[in-house]
Amino acid sequence: MASQIRASVAYVAISLVSVALVSSFGQAVWAGPLEDGKAAHLRKDYQAAMALLRPLADQGNPVAQCEVGQLYEEGMGGEKHWDMDSAFPWFQKAADQGNVQAQTFLGFYYLNKGQGFGAMADQPSHDGVYQPTAAQSQALAESLKWFHKAGNLGDARALWRIGRAYEDGLGGADGLGAAYAADSPHYSYNELRLLSKFGVPRDYVQAYKWYSLAADSGNNSVARQRDALAAKLTPSQLSEGKRQAAQWRAHHPKPIWSEAC
Repeated sequence: MASQIRASVAYVAISLVSVALVSSFGQAVWAGPLEDGKAAHLRKDYQAAMALLRPLADQGNPVAQCEVGQLYEEGMGGEKHWDMDSAFPWFQKAADQGNVQAQTFLGFYYLNKGQGFGAMADQPSHDGVYQPTAAQSQALAESLKWFHKAGNLGDARALWRIGRAYEDGLGGADGLGAAYAADSPHYSYNELRLLSKFGVPRDYVQAYKWYSLAADSGNNSVARQRDALAAKLTPSQLSEGKRQAAQWRAHHPKPIWSEAC
């Protein structure tokens, strides 16, 4: 019996080592071409970057998928910039695997489809607040969803864009979205209620909160936006914005401002 136990333990140990080696080997195989591809991207050698990154993206590497999306977004160095038709599927693949930058890029993609947050002169408005069409509303809801996903993981650009949404405001009825509730366990009911399928109303306290969180990344421009908005708040509103920001910090990582995949 003892010999059988020792044999079993030895088998398990060998199996674990084998799995670890396979895992490490797989990461090592990815690491070289991935870093080389990212370096080629940085020096704007788009063809070399794509040759290195596309095979890794096809194999399911989320960083490579995000990088390939960026290459297409940048038009591969050609005349066609913002090629989101080609970039979108790669950002989607990477975002679904939890890649933060890909999630933020999806937020901007849907934001672009929704024609942006805030008032637009060529669109109908009510009391000076832009009223989106049904298609724009759906795109804006998707935009906010992805910005919140990325923001929850510490992406400062996403947090800043949420703040901008609240500062500019969108018209529409209130409504609690199940998707937001599922992805945002630390938000209050009132906070979630604002994230209806029609966008968000103008709310300077909320805007201050999200700007404050984005400014934690050290971005001075966002800090100036936060401070300018603070001048519009009453002492009690400012205190509430700070309280909500502190509550968010207790459950999330410190934000980082980066566009790197």
